[in-house]
Amino acid sequence: AKCTSQSVLHGFPPLKECIDERPSDVFAQLDNGTYFPQLELLDEFVEGYPEATFFLTFRDMEKWYHSISHWPPRKKGPHMDERWQKMNLTGLPAGIGNNVEEFSSWYCGHAERVRSLIDKNPLQTLVEIDIEDHMAGTRMAEMFGVEEQCWGHANVNANIHPELDGDEVGLAMKFHKEKRRDSKQAKQMKGSGIKAGVIHNATSNYSDDGDDGESDDDDYDNNYNEKDEQNGNDGNGLYTDQYEIENERSVSTFRNRSCFIAQKSNITKSQYGQLSTPFINLGMPKMGSSSLHKFFRCGKVQSSHYLCKGNGFDESRTCRQCIVNAIERGDPPLASCGDYDAFMQIDDGSNLPQISHLKEIHEEKPNATFVLTFRPIEDWYRSLSNWPPKKIYASMRDRMQKANIPGFPSGRGKNTDEFAEWFCGHVDNVRNFVAQNPSHTLVEVDITDPTVGDYMAEAFGIKSSCWGHANANPVLKEKLREDEQNERDDIDLVDAEKVDEGESQK
Repeated sequence: AKCTSQSVLHGFPPLKECIDERPSDVFAQLDNGTYFPQLELLDEFVEGYPEATFFLTFRDMEKWYHSISHWPPRKKGPHMDERWQKMNLTGLPAGIGNNVEEFSSWYCGHAERVRSLIDKNPLQTLVEIDIEDHMAGTRMAEMFGVEEQCWGHANVNANIHPELDGDEVGLAMKFHKEKRRDSKQAKQMKGSGIKAGVIHNATSNYSDDGDDGESDDDDYDNNYNEKDEQNGNDGNGLYTDQYEIENERSVSTFRNRSCFIAQKSNITKSQYGQLSTPFINLGMPKMGSSSLHKFFRCGKVQSSHYLCKGNGFDESRTCRQCIVNAIERGDPPLASCGDYDAFMQIDDGSNLPQISHLKEIHEEKPNATFVLTFRPIEDWYRSLSNWPPKKIYASMRDRMQKANIPGFPSGRGKNTDEFAEWFCGHVDNVRNFVAQNPSHTLVEVDITDPTVGDYMAEAFGIKSSCWGHANANPVLKEKLREDEQNERDDIDLVDAEKVDEGESQK
């Protein structure tokens, strides 16, 4: 931000002094959060670089507004939207920006201005990127000849996204603390006369960084003041890279394949609210089963999750045990597992009837509605690797590696790729099975999709407020903690039963 304004002041193109200080081919962030060269010097950029490639990024406006109105993550503010309202930015006069509509109008005006200017300069190229598009990585790779897996290292403000796994948030916290430390060291070096550049470019050692939400945020308050805003500075230098960093959870490098993308086209509007029971979750463990269970219970649907109580079974009987025992007796798998209209977890975390006994479930319930859940694969793998949080137990990932599950032989699962291929195979098998048995309906659910509540409401005729984990408020944080504790208790029970079984065999 500073070097662009000084370059223009000295009669040069905006990046002249920036490149002199630190040669770069890519400038991914020009602003420092308070001074916006991409707004104030747009004409100078277009004129000064007649063959440049410009970028314009897009995201859902409500998400963007939610982010800027909660950043930095402190309770009393001021937050980014409040600062911008005072700054009299180009297209956003002081006092404007009180709601999402006013910010949307501002952004729209900026996008139209950029398009109009570049349309007049045929040697320039404008690349528009929807950062929430699952195919963004593929398109970026095709356009720039950069490997596709290089796309996707966005991070998160954990304070407004508490639904993320604790281990993922912890990694973001650690990463950001290291960046903050280095930023402070750079400032100290600069104060000592040692030159330190902070240009955001393609050769930086960091991509975006995540907020840790810890007490160090007081540093922002102590070092950032109204004078900084007026002068276009960023206080302690930390805001420069942090405004863009709270994008939603990381975009998986695997998700460009169809088997990692939930398909909403499986059901028609005529089927909304008319889907046949029972509803059976065929998704993998740690992929939203608790949220599904609570959704249906909220909608007054008799739902089971992990435990199935029925026909004399005590409360510790897992659905998996019930299904396997029934099949061994020659009985239908679900008939003795309780009077439920929804079975939201029929596995025990390492033995999966939704894979090994899908045919038997179909024969008993030929009109059942199947549910298949999706989430970013890296997040799923990380969650499996760190669950349960009690280190005295083997992780779910380790148990799966030893379980010899169909399609996932013992010894497989050493890395994300092997779990990803297994998941992909499972999705393909389920889709093919339903295609061959059209009496079933398959409802695919991306649990990270911000519109999933509305989609579930339409599909099942249950109010959307029953799906609540995607919202970030204290009530739902407590709800998430309750879900996690329930799942933790379930896993503890599995381990206890395995210990009992081992003792019996001895």
